[in-house]
Amino acid sequence: MIPAVSEPASRRASWLHPASGGLILGVDWLFFGVEVLSLETAVVLASLAAFATTTLGVFWIQRAQRRDSRTAAAAKALFAGVVAGIPTSIGGTVLGTAVLVLAGLARWNRATGVK
Repeated sequence: MIPAVSEPASRRASWLHPASGGLILGVDWLFFGVEVLSLETAVVLASLAAFATTTLGVFWIQRAQRRDSRTAAAAKALFAGVVAGIPTSIGGTVLGTAVLVLAGLARWNRATGVK
C-alpha cells in the first residue's frame, strides 16, 4: 500500500503528473504517428494497445509519483487511456494541448527561462 503523503502546492498544481502527460503523448505518437504506413489496417489493434499501455502506465505513475488514491489514479488512467486510444495522432491538436496543460508541461518552459 502506498502511504498518502501530501506534496507542496507547487508540485500538485497540475491534475496529471508531468510523466503521465509525457506518456500519453509518447504512446499516442508511437502507435498513431506512423499508422499511415500500415494503411490504417492495424488501427483497432493499435487503439486497444495504446489504451491498455497508457491506462496501466498512468495508473502506476499517479500512484507511485503523485501518491493519488486508487480511485483518483484510476479515473486519470481511464481518461489517459481513452485519449491515447483515439485512432489518430493528437500531438498538434487542441486535445494534445489540453494534455500538456493538465500535466503542467506548459510551465516547464517558463521555469527554465527558455523563450
